[in-house]
Amino acid sequence: MSGCRALICALSRLTCYASLLGIGLPSGEQEASYSLSELFILRFVNSFGTVVVATRVYCNILSQIEYIYVIALAQATQILVGYLVGGGSTTVSTTAL
Repeated sequence: MSGCRALICALSRLTCYASLLGIGLPSGEQEASYSLSELFILRFVNSFGTVVVATRVYCNILSQIEYIYVIALAQATQILVGYLVGGGSTTVSTTAL
């Protein structure tokens, strides 16, 4: 009987790990593809000289400032949806946002 329980527990853990990998792997692939594209873009930009590299750095700084506001808005939306779903009002959380 205990062998059967251990098998059931192992299978439930395996399905839990599989669902976590289903979420985590695409996220990891996204980061890897972004880093690889940045590598090729930087290689291309570095061949133009220091003025172009400095311009790219300034553009990145400005885009990151915008990115901060977008991430803050996304996190606020996630918090609101979490409150609505946690409160049991799933219809409001899907229609209001």
